[in-house]
Amino acid sequence: MKKALFYFGILLVVILAGCSLDNKTAKDATDTLIDAIVEEDSDTLDELTDLNKDDQKSLDQIHTKYEFTDKDKKACTPQRSKKHTYTVLCNNNKSDNDPLLMEVHLKKDDKRYIVDAFNTTSQKITFREDDKGLTDDIIEAAEEEIGGKLEKQNKEKRQAIARKALHSIPEVEKALKGDFEPLAKEMDFEFLDNRSNENITEDVFLDNTPTLHHEKVDKAKLKNIHVLSDYDAYHTLGASNDKFTKKMFDDFTKVDGRKTTNLMYEYRLNDSPITSFVKVTLIEGKDHKNKMNIADIGRGYGPDVIKFEKPEQTQKDTKESIKRYKEREKKKREKANKGKGDTVDTAGEEAYKNSCAACHADDLSGSVGPDISQAGEKYDKDELKDIMVNGKGDMPAGLADEDEAEDIAKWLKEKAK
Repeated sequence: MKKALFYFGILLVVILAGCSLDNKTAKDATDTLIDAIVEEDSDTLDELTDLNKDDQKSLDQIHTKYEFTDKDKKACTPQRSKKHTYTVLCNNNKSDNDPLLMEVHLKKDDKRYIVDAFNTTSQKITFREDDKGLTDDIIEAAEEEIGGKLEKQNKEKRQAIARKALHSIPEVEKALKGDFEPLAKEMDFEFLDNRSNENITEDVFLDNTPTLHHEKVDKAKLKNIHVLSDYDAYHTLGASNDKFTKKMFDDFTKVDGRKTTNLMYEYRLNDSPITSFVKVTLIEGKDHKNKMNIADIGRGYGPDVIKFEKPEQTQKDTKESIKRYKEREKKKREKANKGKGDTVDTAGEEAYKNSCAACHADDLSGSVGPDISQAGEKYDKDELKDIMVNGKGDMPAGLADEDEAEDIAKWLKEKAK
């Protein structure tokens, strides 16, 4: 009897061992992988994976680089990104702001799934909502100003943002170096259609790619990803507008009820000591609010240029800053034109340099703002005036008054001839 029980015990262990990796679906195999990684179960990892040398090295090095929260399997959340492919976002105890993203590809092998491709990405991510300078008083004052609530990013939304931000690093870096095709294949163009009231397709986007840096980029080192808050969006859009409302805010930051979030990818480019920024706009998925898609990309700015302060002070500071900038530029031109006789800027060109060149560059090629060299062909004079006075897209209202807008519109139309 004892002998029979002994063999039965061996048989039970064998059966249980066989069942432990009975991964009949790709999701089952992904869950098993997460458990094995968190528990440092090397035997299961060996049985579950069939990797090339580089992917195996990435897997083997995980525990030297990362520390999972309290060995808790819930520290990692998987999400299907395409057929037989999952992205797994994990909290990292070695740094709360350096989440780990694992990308797992699976194949079916002898009636079960195993992992045949594996890579990891980690990067510092800073959520601006966590800045101590963004106090409840400032948020309340901004909400009172616009007559509505500024939304906060809950845990699920933060995970969705971090997942997409990390997953998109290769595409963003290729775009920085001039190759926009991989990024375009990931983009949701409905947001751009809504913003511009034009039919923007992948081909149209690729024919009009934005300038992300003023010179050719050979090397790009990512330093940080800044996730902007609703307050940052309010500040950018309404800082110079005394009558900025929640409706105007929602028109800029939502498409069919789907919320947008702006990221600033902070880079050191071509060994320069100065950091450069790329702005990427994410939008919630149509069918799943906690899946994010890329909606737009352009030249960015350091988040520290946005002061955390109450609306009345923000508006005052912004207007004073614009006034000082215009005065500095006027003095520069007066000095440059001194003694040049007839070489004097037209009223429109001078107004453009005062009000628009900081964002769109002296030659209209774009800087923080987009290239507008074709604006004179694209819009009639009244449309140009309306954009300058009332704003459009990320461009806030009030940067040019009626007279300046009239002069600039005439000048742009003349340049288009």
